[in-house]
Amino acid sequence: MILRTILSLIIAFIVCSCFGQPSKSGLLIEYGPNLGAIDKYSAGNYIFITATITNDSTIPIHLHVAISEEFNFPDSCSDNRYKVFLLPKGLTPDTAILYNHITDGVSNFLDRCLDNPYVLDKTLEPGEYSVITIGTLLARPVKCSVVALPRAVFAQSDGHSFQACDSRMNQDRSTNPHLALGIKFVFYRGKSQPETCILHPCGQISYPEP
Repeated sequence: MILRTILSLIIAFIVCSCFGQPSKSGLLIEYGPNLGAIDKYSAGNYIFITATITNDSTIPIHLHVAISEEFNFPDSCSDNRYKVFLLPKGLTPDTAILYNHITDGVSNFLDRCLDNPYVLDKTLEPGEYSVITIGTLLARPVKCSVVALPRAVFAQSDGHSFQACDSRMNQDRSTNPHLALGIKFVFYRGKSQPETCILHPCGQISYPEP
């Protein structure tokens, strides 16, 4: 029973943290694996990712993270929709960890996840960090076997490794002083099927005047 519970809570798609390339945005973003619960909550199948965002620069950086929307699946599953939302602080762990033991309040939140969107509006001083959790919810019954996995959180200026994905970012950095924060979603159809990915905006970065 314990093993079954653990397996139902963990979606074993491990992702790598954002090491290797220097950050153009001034932010170091490290994210954990996909976690979630299938057939556990009445609202639907719930999958999430937690990211630690650290100001790795010498100047303050302002974060505005807000997403609370419903999207259509791509391709042949376009009749299915999935919800994407930022979880409130009380349902977010202190770090991007493998096991998220926060369960109290999750069921109630999922029932109304798009009703009162949670927004993170915070200025990070040099060396300061903030932890966010972005969740997805697919209501049952599921019409086709595809899963929307939030695989990465990134700053738009650091998204060089995601060029193969269909981007919904669409922001002109030459005229807009705010840089976008994004989420990479992978649509998984099983080992024998190719994955597709989409980049969704989830917030903005700005640099306050001294």
